[in-house]
Amino acid sequence: MQLHSRRRTLIRHAPRCASLLALALWFAVGCADSDVESESPRAADTTRSGKPNVVLITLDTVRADALNAYGQALPSSPEIERIGREGVVFDRAFTSAPSTLPSRASILTARCPFANGVRSNAGYVLPQENVTLAEVLRQNGYATGAEIAAPVIARSTGLAQGFDHYRDPASSDVALIEFRGRDAGGDRRVTQIPERDAADINRFGRSFIRENRARPFFLWLHYFDAHQHYVPRPEYAKRLPDSPYHAEIRFVDDRIREVMATLAENDLQNDTIVVIVADHGEGLGEHHEDEHSYLVYDTTVRVPLIFWAPALLPAGTRIPAVVRTVDIAPTILDLLELPPLDGVQGASLLPLIRNPAEDPDRTAYGETIESALTFGGAALRYVRRGPWKYIHKVEPELYDVVNDPGERTNLAAVHPEEVAELRARLEEIVTGAPPPPGTATADIDAAHRAQLEALGYVVSDVDSDPAEFDSLEVRPPDPNAVIGDLVPFSQALAKSRAGFDDEAAEMLRSLVALHPASTPMYVELARVEGKLGQYAQAAETLEAALRVSPCSRLALSFRSQMLYLLGRRAEHLAMLRSARDRCPASARLLNDLAYVLATNPDAALRDGAEAVAAAQHAVALGGGENPEHLDTLAAAYAESGDFARAVETATRAVSLADVQHLPEQSRAGLRDHLALLQRGEPIRED
Repeated sequence: MQLHSRRRTLIRHAPRCASLLALALWFAVGCADSDVESESPRAADTTRSGKPNVVLITLDTVRADALNAYGQALPSSPEIERIGREGVVFDRAFTSAPSTLPSRASILTARCPFANGVRSNAGYVLPQENVTLAEVLRQNGYATGAEIAAPVIARSTGLAQGFDHYRDPASSDVALIEFRGRDAGGDRRVTQIPERDAADINRFGRSFIRENRARPFFLWLHYFDAHQHYVPRPEYAKRLPDSPYHAEIRFVDDRIREVMATLAENDLQNDTIVVIVADHGEGLGEHHEDEHSYLVYDTTVRVPLIFWAPALLPAGTRIPAVVRTVDIAPTILDLLELPPLDGVQGASLLPLIRNPAEDPDRTAYGETIESALTFGGAALRYVRRGPWKYIHKVEPELYDVVNDPGERTNLAAVHPEEVAELRARLEEIVTGAPPPPGTATADIDAAHRAQLEALGYVVSDVDSDPAEFDSLEVRPPDPNAVIGDLVPFSQALAKSRAGFDDEAAEMLRSLVALHPASTPMYVELARVEGKLGQYAQAAETLEAALRVSPCSRLALSFRSQMLYLLGRRAEHLAMLRSARDRCPASARLLNDLAYVLATNPDAALRDGAEAVAAAQHAVALGGGENPEHLDTLAAAYAESGDFARAVETATRAVSLADVQHLPEQSRAGLRDHLALLQRGEPIRED
């Protein structure tokens, strides 16, 4: 679809669908030191609560050199530059992941992805056993609020723990973005996407400041505007006509100016710590990476980091040493004189702020598993210490980033001693941390997948054993060797979303031929074939995917639906039972199995007791909050003869669907099922 303009609209939008109730979703969708005091900064004596407030501003997809404070010539960020002049600017700050969810989880927990459990944007949820910055502050009397712009870090990802309120694109009172353009047939089309712009974030964030001015508060503001696709408002496009990316950043910069003004209007300047950081950068074509997530060059892992607190920190300080985003939470807690977090990889930066000339020899660590998820292979990792950066992969890379900031000359063969030393440091970091608490992997439901894809994400299920990503063994393909095929893969998905499914199928067949071990490519091809009505072909494509990844949850669930559509009911049930017995538990597959066992029109294939067991397991895995899973459990109770529990469970499903604002079509289906059960009739599929 051609994009012409972007505007806001107030809508109630939080779609979620079950696999069999909403089958169509599968187819539709450099630095000067400053003199500082020798004493450690201490918490200010504030005039209201006695405790400084904290405002954490996270910028999505903003590389350090995109900001004026870091040398950008375009007028992208004068307000952030001013804040930097009045605060502390860290010149060499590095993220622990070039992806939004893992990066934000690391900021909030001070733990690297392998330690907190969150490794990718999709298929992971932050385990509740982690302790977050928000939880600590709430326990110490802080009001906590978060304004979240995109579903990639929605409440369902687990990042909401510790927040009194967590407003994301699924909230009923937010303004989402609309694109106006034309569809494949040339007709005008308005597309709503699950994203809030910075103005809507401020609408609620500034109110939070005013409402909590008399008590200590922690406010997290998440600005997503600089993420692809870059479609700035017209007035900002005119200001920076040659770079939509920097124009989007300028829009955010003006919104940050509003937040700072709100603090001043409420006389909170000396009572507040403001932290500005990006989750990751953007490739912008360097190293053959247009966006982010797949590689770990400084284009995407070096980020801006600024601390501002006039009553606590020296103004005009620049820190040349290597620091990490996992150091943010420990530094905030140190500033507030609160106990440090246990078992974390981050450390307070206050000693460094006291003496910027010192180099504590920190090692920055980062990782991504995105290439492994899409193309196969191992996790991609880097470590940065002093002037050296080592990238751990099939063809290892070593850069002198002081003399070669663009990372153009690989010195791995020239300095094998540095490679060996940094390789050993990498192993020490990865093996020296405690294992992640709790289970982090989770099924990606169809609605969440559609939301992420609408924002341009390539979404791959976590089909491997997560422990595989803990291994330091390197396996092909080398991410650099396959990054060139990411663009056509993304283009094929975009063509399908725009309705050009024949073209998308042709592109995907070519990519499958190039990457026969890529389960996601098989699955996307099958999805397009399903949209084209080629169900038998889609079933064959998925069979090929399962030969590559026998326990691919997405491929199994999708093939289940193909067999269902083809009417091959006995084969369908046998496949689901086999998957349950030989593959790790998946709420999606267990729900499919239970639904088939409970509602099959063929009495010989129904089994109420087995359906109840499978459905109860699915509900438990989903935390008991998935309306469609509860609907399946209600159907299973009915098949087993327990209509009282069936009605009770179906009523709960309908209530949750209303609270979660599921699409009306899904809610109507749930209500129809409830009505049947209330009449004492079992649920049967045609």
